[in-house]
Amino acid sequence: MRARLRARRADEGGAIALFTATVSVAILVVAGLAVDIGNTWAQRGQLQVQADRAATFAAEMLPADTAADRLEVAKAAAYYIACHPLPDQRDAHPEIPACPTGNPASPTLDAYANQLLTGLDPRSGRVGFPTRNQVSVLVPSSQIDFGFGAAAGASGTEQQKTATAKIASPGLLSPMALSLDCLLNSGANVLGGGGVPFGYISTTHQGSGTTSTTTTWPTTLTYADVPDLNGVSPGRVTQVLSVPGVPVGPLPTVVVSGSGWPTLTAGQQLAVVFKQGTGTSITVPPVDGTLVLEPGTNRRRLGSVSVQVPAEVAGQTGEWQVKVRVTGGTAPTTYSLDTSTLDVDPLLGIDDVGDVSCGRLLKSPRAGTQANVNFELNLQEGIDHLITTYPSLLSASTTNLSFGELQSLVGLTECGPQRVVDTNGNLQGQTPNCVVTNMSNAYEAGFTPGMIGPQGRLACTSDHPCRPGESFTLGGVTLNDDEFTDFVRSTSLLSSSTFFNLDTFLRTDLPVLTPTSNLDRSIYESHRFMWVAVVSTAGATSAVQAGDYPVLTFRPIFITQSEALSSLPLLDQSLLSPLVPTVGAAVSLIDSAMRLLLQPGVSDQRGLLVDGSGRLSAVRFMTIAPGALPAVPADYAGAESDYLGVGPKIIRLVR
Repeated sequence: MRARLRARRADEGGAIALFTATVSVAILVVAGLAVDIGNTWAQRGQLQVQADRAATFAAEMLPADTAADRLEVAKAAAYYIACHPLPDQRDAHPEIPACPTGNPASPTLDAYANQLLTGLDPRSGRVGFPTRNQVSVLVPSSQIDFGFGAAAGASGTEQQKTATAKIASPGLLSPMALSLDCLLNSGANVLGGGGVPFGYISTTHQGSGTTSTTTTWPTTLTYADVPDLNGVSPGRVTQVLSVPGVPVGPLPTVVVSGSGWPTLTAGQQLAVVFKQGTGTSITVPPVDGTLVLEPGTNRRRLGSVSVQVPAEVAGQTGEWQVKVRVTGGTAPTTYSLDTSTLDVDPLLGIDDVGDVSCGRLLKSPRAGTQANVNFELNLQEGIDHLITTYPSLLSASTTNLSFGELQSLVGLTECGPQRVVDTNGNLQGQTPNCVVTNMSNAYEAGFTPGMIGPQGRLACTSDHPCRPGESFTLGGVTLNDDEFTDFVRSTSLLSSSTFFNLDTFLRTDLPVLTPTSNLDRSIYESHRFMWVAVVSTAGATSAVQAGDYPVLTFRPIFITQSEALSSLPLLDQSLLSPLVPTVGAAVSLIDSAMRLLLQPGVSDQRGLLVDGSGRLSAVRFMTIAPGALPAVPADYAGAESDYLGVGPKIIRLVR
């Protein structure tokens, strides 16, 4: 019995020992597996951190427009990789150079940077550019060889990670443009070249647009319901004088747009007819063959004719009514039932003012929207795609540019062979560098809801609240009422260079003398802060006329009340003639002149010029030198635009 018991205990002891050994091995296996999985994920995480940081470091050098720019960005990525390699990474890739501590521009990085750009050996890393404002970095491969590592999802023993970073500008890019030479002319005439450039961004003032027939047109004429006229653009031009009977200066050109254009039969021609009061109508010579229709559409769709305004019309101020006439062939002559209007404004005759309305609205399509809502959404939410400067426009050999020198540089009035026009929404990967100011009634109609409607740019909403005490009510909508001085830390440090800084309109490498710390970072959160394009219109015209214009640069603006301008200490009187008016007097003078260009009954509502029916006609702006803007806070969560080439940068990881 005792022998059998001893045998049984021996068997049990052996089983326990075997079980214990088995469990111990299993624990060791699990522990090893856990360690290997942890090491694998740690290594993969370190690779991703390296890629993220290399991309954000390289993004500091964006945008990348030229081969030299791209090499500079690649060298920044090469610098980060060389100075922060992972274990065994340099052993596997001896082409990674030694870290040139503190010198990202070191020529010792050139060879590796070029290799990253070519991507001939992807295992060594690669640098690419999805857009001019983005950089992608694939870091060199790193060895992951921990036995059980495959269980963590590693494919093989070698891993690579990639990251993409971008740069952005704080604030929205709005569908508006300023004329540089208009600003120059206004600044020179009003403030002697020493003050803030301010003025108005306004509609094209198309009069009343399409209206019914009136008694000024003879009832004996035959009227047809085609074409349906949409308006005349621009709907307001400046008077052209004649001496004697010969126009002084070029006659303006206008575009008559509409839909449902008739199909002309043999011998028929189109003509545009102008009429004022009960007098004789004036007919533009027939414009057969110049009807422009939207590509791929039929004659029932939108189209337009471009005509030069007759000298008799351009020389006589007031409202002119406009119809389209179809004549010739066997059919009777017909006039369009619809009537549009053209306003001819008198010459201001204010020598000290020069230009007063230096901004216009822009056509800029959005992805997936119709034309009649593009402009309104662009005002509310900002333009949803990148616009860049026109290449190789200007050059300057001096670092201190005067008004005259600037005006001589700004001579390009229309886009040349490198044009990419921001009009059709089908850019096929290209970035627009040419903007269009030829507005239609649909864009005019969108100005009011886009800016001061319930969801407008200036509206106080739950998503975009106004600061306490900084609002007012207009047309039943609560609107932002920020003042520029709300964001100024010391008004004694303000100078004209804070706002104008002429050189940096064209030279982005010049410093701004005003301390960047003088403007509070909260200015980016203001509804009244936004970016606009700056274009060239040679000849110092009184406004940006309809047409295509090259983008020279971009400028931040602030929609401002007249009181805010009048109270700023902007002028260094020791440098100016005693005949130069004060800022307050200049604002008053320009405001009076602007009202001559607008419809009667316009009132100033905190920098917004609104007519009696609540329609927004113009906004008063002041510009800010990009270099005077404050740095963007690290926790900034406000609106962003694709980087505009000037001003502070926001760096973000895309993926």
